[in-house]
Amino acid sequence: MVKSIQFKTPIYDLYCNKRILVVSLQEKIAAFDSCTFMKKFFVTSCYPCPGPNLNPIALGSRWLAYAENKLIRCHQSRGGACGDNAQSYTATVISAAKTLKTGLTMVGKVVTQLAGTVPSGVPDEEGTAHSGTRRSPHQPGVVTIIDTHTVGEGQVLVSEDSDGEGVIAHFPAHDKPISCMAFNPSGK
Repeated sequence: MVKSIQFKTPIYDLYCNKRILVVSLQEKIAAFDSCTFMKKFFVTSCYPCPGPNLNPIALGSRWLAYAENKLIRCHQSRGGACGDNAQSYTATVISAAKTLKTGLTMVGKVVTQLAGTVPSGVPDEEGTAHSGTRRSPHQPGVVTIIDTHTVGEGQVLVSEDSDGEGVIAHFPAHDKPISCMAFNPSGK
């Protein structure tokens, strides 16, 4: 035995090039030196894909692409499937709808209080405050590409607080979860 590496979660796939061995886990990626098997870096922000590849990645001779769990605007690169205003427009419409609903609900409560009756079959909004309808912080379809030569050791973190060391590209590639990706023979 040369080296034994243990993981707490199942291994979904292994990828290797001349420099690194990449282990694909559930919502995580671990990269090791392909000669010494020492840990190089890891990613914990992968989008959970429904399948067939549960954690799709692409490993080229230098770059590693993976499905990120959310788009970080300050690291967003050009290209991708969505225009710059697509999500802000959607967010604006959702916000306007919520504001309108809140206003109508308040008017309804005032009218009900003035009338002195509560309509039957109408639940109290405060008692049923949409407990199960909160949106997940995960956003499907975002791809991040990192340079495995320049990324630092330890955790690769694409966040508003990070400087994006080693990040080549970060963009929305699709509006649905990514299930497969690959680099072409030229490495692009």
